[in-house]
This record gives sequence, structure tokens and C-alpha cells, in this order.
Amino acid sequence: NFVPGSYDLRTALIFCYHLKKTAAESHRMLVEAYGEHALGKSQCS
Repeated sequence: NFVPGSYDLRTALIFCYHLKKTAAESHRMLVEAYGEHALGKSQCS
């Protein structure tokens, strides 16, 4: 099972930023991809 580290999550957030996603959209994408290992909503903003 893959468990994302802080580097993986940071890279995913930067990717979302380049796609011009809002914090809420970024959070939804991370939850979809990483499930319970995703960042909290407040950490995405």
C-alpha cells in the first residue's frame, strides 16, 4: 500500500496550483487520490 509522504503531498498541491484549482478543489482531488492519507482542508489553503 502506498502511503504518501509530505514530499508527495506537496508535489500534488503544487500540481493543483498550476492547474489553477481552488483549495476546496485541491482537497477533493487529494482525498480522491489518497483517501484517509490526504491533507486536511485547512492545510490545502
